[in-house]
Amino acid sequence: MKTSPEIIKKLVSFTVPGKYVLEPSAGTGDLAIALKNNHLGVDCIELNKDNVWLLKKYGFLNVINGDFLNVPRI
Repeated sequence: MKTSPEIIKKLVSFTVPGKYVLEPSAGTGDLAIALKNNHLGVDCIELNKDNVWLLKKYGFLNVINGDFLNVPRI
């Protein structure tokens, strides 16, 4: 399920540029990309290996393949 543009815009409006955020279910990166474009550092966790590859291709450096409920502290 993709995150709607309206939700992405609302979530980004709550952020402070220069900070780091965790995207615990990054999917194909729609929200992560918007956060990165708003000058935030983004750590991603994603269960689907194909999406992990895609996120890395988009330039996200800290991408963990796993279930965010079971990932050790990063």
